[in-house]
Amino acid sequence: MNNWWSALSLKNKLQIPIQLILLVIMLSAQRWAFEQFESRLLMEAEGTAKVTADGVINGLNMLMINGIIGDVEMRKLYIKKMGSSEKVEELRVMRGKAVQDQFGPGLPEEQAKDELDKAALSSGKLQSKLSREVGKDVLRVVVPFIAMKEFRGTNCLQCHMVPEGTVNGAASITIDLREEYALISKASVWLWGGQLLVQIFLFFMIGWIIERVIHPTKELQQIMAKMQTDGDLTKRVPIHNTDEIGQTGMAFNELAKNFQTIVGQMHGYAEQVVNAAHSLASDTANIVSGSQSQSQAAAGTAAAVEQMSVSIASVAENATQVAKLSTESMVRANKGQTSLNEMMGEIAQVESAVRMMADSVSAFVKSTQTITSMTQQVRDIAEQTNLLALNAAIEAARAGEQGNATCRADCNRCKAARSTCRKSQRFWCRPTMR
Repeated sequence: MNNWWSALSLKNKLQIPIQLILLVIMLSAQRWAFEQFESRLLMEAEGTAKVTADGVINGLNMLMINGIIGDVEMRKLYIKKMGSSEKVEELRVMRGKAVQDQFGPGLPEEQAKDELDKAALSSGKLQSKLSREVGKDVLRVVVPFIAMKEFRGTNCLQCHMVPEGTVNGAASITIDLREEYALISKASVWLWGGQLLVQIFLFFMIGWIIERVIHPTKELQQIMAKMQTDGDLTKRVPIHNTDEIGQTGMAFNELAKNFQTIVGQMHGYAEQVVNAAHSLASDTANIVSGSQSQSQAAAGTAAAVEQMSVSIASVAENATQVAKLSTESMVRANKGQTSLNEMMGEIAQVESAVRMMADSVSAFVKSTQTITSMTQQVRDIAEQTNLLALNAAIEAARAGEQGNATCRADCNRCKAARSTCRKSQRFWCRPTMR
């Protein structure tokens, strides 16, 4: 049931309940109209029965005043004539207990026949009963006759020896209602037909009104569907009025406008992100290029360090040879104090050159840890050279005059060492000059 109802359109959801409510209202109204018509019909029939009963009692009073009421045939004829009135199907007059006690039981048809007669005689109130059978629609009314001192100019108590208010008898009148009920049936057909026409008219009329009312909602739904399909946030719902639906359309337009603004901002942010990404990529490329340049510079530095290591190794080898030659000089030198002094000066120059080389190496060590280690080795070699020179001087002093020849050889060796130192100095000073 819920799925069926939820699948209906808004128009049908409004149309179906309205039509059902109208159907119930019209059926109730038709039922009420029939009941009112029937009630009025029965009231008119009861009025006709009362008028007939009044005519009967008035005629019986005249018969009684004239002294001919005891004539049975005359009484029958009178009842028959009164029963021949229009719409009267049957007329009977019955005697109450007080009249029977005073004047006798009367004719058989003047006796109470059923409970309706007895109820009217015992209660003194009008009784009625509607009987509807196939081809026979009748209303039976039993009107009681009450003994009164003044009943339309007649004192009932003069003839009837009863207390006032006693029920002397009653008249049973059966009214034919076939024409009236036939008219009701015909009216029912016309009412059903009219109701059907009205229902059809209201169906289309209400449907047209509902269509006019919900048309803006259809436009809203179509715009939303197009926006979903095309992704176009520039579409807007046309506003025809300012009712709830119109306000909903205006709210939707504002919402779409806000969405459009947000999407535009997001697009701008996306462009900024793309630009930042491009910039980042460019910076990354620059960093990569710089890294490559640094890598190449580091490779060049490594090559220079390697070349320097080779030169230092050569210096170390030459220094070793100098140490060996100095040792031999110290063994042979006996003399040559003067030559030793000159050699000491040259050794001092060598030491100064070595120290300059050490200073250059120290400056380079500050940027390269590997060169620091090599410079330390050069310093060690310089210190060993100083020690060797000192030892050579000591040995030369001991050698005496024998050291003259050796001194000359040592001078040659010192020259060779000095030449080596200059070469080293030129090697280490070259980067500094750059």
